[in-house]
Amino acid sequence: AALALILYGGYALLRPFLALFLWAVILATALKPLHDGLTLRLGGRSRLAAGLMTLGLLLIAVGPVAALADSLIGTVKALAQHVAENGIRVPALPAFVSDLPLVGEPIQRFWASATSNMEATVQKYGPLLVPPAGELIGLLGAMAKGVLGVVVAVLLTGILLAASPVLSE
Repeated sequence: AALALILYGGYALLRPFLALFLWAVILATALKPLHDGLTLRLGGRSRLAAGLMTLGLLLIAVGPVAALADSLIGTVKALAQHVAENGIRVPALPAFVSDLPLVGEPIQRFWASATSNMEATVQKYGPLLVPPAGELIGLLGAMAKGVLGVVVAVLLTGILLAASPVLSE
């Protein structure tokens, strides 16, 4: 009974990492021929080959995400600076929007309200924006978790590739 409890505790502790480890095993298995070829070109230095491959995989997997995050941060900073310097101004509503059937008149009323008194409009409609904003933050958190998972899987892949000569014996 004690052994079963210890095994279950170990499983419960490692369960969140099993999917990452499985991805690492799949990647290491798929990349093993490339690793072997690179090891030969590097004069038998398996760990160096594994390190270079890990670095390359990280650049391929995380590079675009990092560039996107950098662009997003730059855009938010520019927007914040623009708002700080100029305030928030609502541009004029295009004329054709008022003529749209069913939705033109309500949009026109909302736009006029936002143009004339932004603070009252935000107080009135702000609570409606809180749930979607929470969902957006949750989505960003899930994306960050996914990127972190990819990084961990790639690092585990590098460890498996570096240890592959020992593991294959």
